[in-house]
Amino acid sequence: MKPIAIGTSVCSLSALALTLLFQGSAVGADATPGQPSVERITPHCGAADGPALANADTIAAGRFAKAVCPRPEILGTLKRIDTLAQRLMPQLQPAWRATLNAQQAAFAQTANNCPSDQAGLARCLADAIDQRLKDLEDLQAGIEDPAPPCTSADVSIVDAHAGDAGMSHQFSAWLFRYHGSSRCRISGYPAIAVSDVSGRPRPSLAVYSGNTYFAQMTGTPLPVTLSAANRSAWFGIETASACDPPSSLTVKVALPGSTTWLHTLSFPYANCAVTVTPVAAMSTLHAFLQ
Repeated sequence: MKPIAIGTSVCSLSALALTLLFQGSAVGADATPGQPSVERITPHCGAADGPALANADTIAAGRFAKAVCPRPEILGTLKRIDTLAQRLMPQLQPAWRATLNAQQAAFAQTANNCPSDQAGLARCLADAIDQRLKDLEDLQAGIEDPAPPCTSADVSIVDAHAGDAGMSHQFSAWLFRYHGSSRCRISGYPAIAVSDVSGRPRPSLAVYSGNTYFAQMTGTPLPVTLSAANRSAWFGIETASACDPPSSLTVKVALPGSTTWLHTLSFPYANCAVTVTPVAAMSTLHAFLQ
């Protein structure tokens, strides 16, 4: 995987039984009785020598806890995120609550895409945590005062330089980059148009899903508000080359619901369905890539 801003290597812990207890994973972050609860991303740092041993989650969760538990300033930001996420839950449409919960639950997986050294890991996670807080603040602002939909004049599509390949699949992440000075909103799936090597439209090959070989995104897409302070949102394109006959595909991409094509992608070895994932906040990119 080639992450954009939060590191490039993947580390595995040795036989250390470092796992993660997320405070309130069952009861939520400071939930009021009768209100929907949300997964916490703040680890339970309990024991002085590291996170408490609980149900084994993932090695990434252990790395996450080991990096943030000694850092009071980072823990403070995590607690702000959890408080804000819990405050948001009752304001969200029911279909969006599961999506926010899934984002919170997956966030520790970001550690999989950070540098292996402890200093690099801490810096990488600090950046990701700051981005998560910004994304939730923008989500709250967008719920309370919705921004107008982004137009094709507002954004461009650029390579996120993140992705993966293997088992005949190729996944690449792309950014909608905002060029305005106020705010605009993107919701749902980018529009795509697939053509074969002869230029013939192949609409049956366009698949809209958050579940791909490399990315697992569940729930109804949350709206993403772009602004001068938070200019990017991401989406993924996954192709495969295991279908017959061998061929290549071209994919045009536009904003959700639009046919004003902003970018054209070429996949010289792709000959199967093309899957596009929903537009999502930047803090989820390296959490959802496997």
